[in-house]
Amino acid sequence: MSIVYFPKIYPDELVSSVLARYYAQSGYVTYKNADKDIFMSGYRKIDKEFVKNVRPEVIQQLTKQMTFDEVLEKHTMYPYYGRFLDKDRRDAAYEALRNNNGDFSKLFGSNSTKKTGTRYMRYCPLCAKSDREEYGETYWHRLPQIKNIHVCHVHGCFFENSEIPMTSKAEAKIKMAEECIPEIYDVTYSKNPVQIKLAQYIATVFESPIDRKQKVSVDKFLRHRMSGTQYLSARGEYCYYSKLCADLQSFYNEVEEIENITQARIQRLMSGDYRALEVVCMVAMMLGIGEEEFMTMHVPRQSSEKQFDETVKKLMDKGMCMAEVARKMNADPSLVRMSVTITQREKAKGWRGGAIDNHNHMKDWDKLDEQKYEDVKNIIEELHGCGGTRPVKVSYYAVGKRIGISGYQLARMKKCNGVIADNIEPAEKHNARKVIWALDKLHEKNMPIVLWRLHDLVKLERKELIEAIPYIKQLKPEMVETIKGLLYVGNE
Repeated sequence: MSIVYFPKIYPDELVSSVLARYYAQSGYVTYKNADKDIFMSGYRKIDKEFVKNVRPEVIQQLTKQMTFDEVLEKHTMYPYYGRFLDKDRRDAAYEALRNNNGDFSKLFGSNSTKKTGTRYMRYCPLCAKSDREEYGETYWHRLPQIKNIHVCHVHGCFFENSEIPMTSKAEAKIKMAEECIPEIYDVTYSKNPVQIKLAQYIATVFESPIDRKQKVSVDKFLRHRMSGTQYLSARGEYCYYSKLCADLQSFYNEVEEIENITQARIQRLMSGDYRALEVVCMVAMMLGIGEEEFMTMHVPRQSSEKQFDETVKKLMDKGMCMAEVARKMNADPSLVRMSVTITQREKAKGWRGGAIDNHNHMKDWDKLDEQKYEDVKNIIEELHGCGGTRPVKVSYYAVGKRIGISGYQLARMKKCNGVIADNIEPAEKHNARKVIWALDKLHEKNMPIVLWRLHDLVKLERKELIEAIPYIKQLKPEMVETIKGLLYVGNE
């Protein structure tokens, strides 16, 4: 078989769009006649996002003006699914694409966001207008198919859904965009500058060349960029997911993509288990990471933990005590204590790849982690005041003290470490818990709810009480009006 006519590939055009134009413009009577010329034996469905199971003659036509690598990077959704994968998985997926076969969904992993029903091929009406003016027809662009962005990065208007499902089991072929996109349309513009900026940021990242030699994982890079911020502990081993998630939700407050920002998803992202491009970009943009810097993802050879430990050692060598070091480094004293302990043990015994207890025996940290996990969760509930006790601020020291585990041990217990990190709260939220506890106490004793009684119990200034209101609304909304009434705070 030889292909006499094959359409020219347009900028940012999906391969599936090119094949749809080929079918429509080549004079085939039915799609059954075309599929024999397009696909390898036994296959007949066009993959809307990738190049899959097409005949060598089709590959030859696609690569007349560019290499097959360029086809994959510039005319498929590979940059969306593959950009932030670990190198080994990224290479495996890429080779499967190059070989024109394979189960891409398994290779790329679960980077899909929450399923909200059938996804349809989308388009920008103004891009379609521009296509028709320049090429005489429009086509299916890649960028509108990126999940969970809703506006065109060029025109700032909202995308429109077509009648073509992204995954269709009912119909093998795909229609040309020219057949589906109307010439008369209404355009709705986004009025949210953050939403438009996010679309531009994602488009830049999506279209940037992929460095297939890149070995730095995106979670490692983001942790590095969070160093010195309120989202990462001073030593760098604890990520404060609740704070990060809350600030992301605030930053993207009026953006439709906010539904994808949950603490669980952010925790999966920072642990390397989730790599959806749009969510990664949302975190990076809020952190102020430029697109160019994001593409290189450079991190120092020395880890933040090692840098912290070396700084602690230098200050201790100068004669400072641990409390002075903690104040100078603006770090939790328990982290400084843990750093000193680790340094001393490494110096005395050398690092042997396993943890060592006080009796110089190897300890099974995974087993201990499992044993103590439920105890740690119960202690956190107790600290939060769930049993009616006065709330105590959750910290590694507070938990460790009650359970009889040192900070050094907690650092090696992944599950316990994680649940503590997730429950370390800003001062305002802790204050909210104290206010709720105090009001409950006053109700129990049938005492009048007046400001001076509340102050006696919680020892908080008016400013601190006002700052706690959003968290009171989150934890116990029925108490909000009571505290507002006490403080003479309106709903402005």
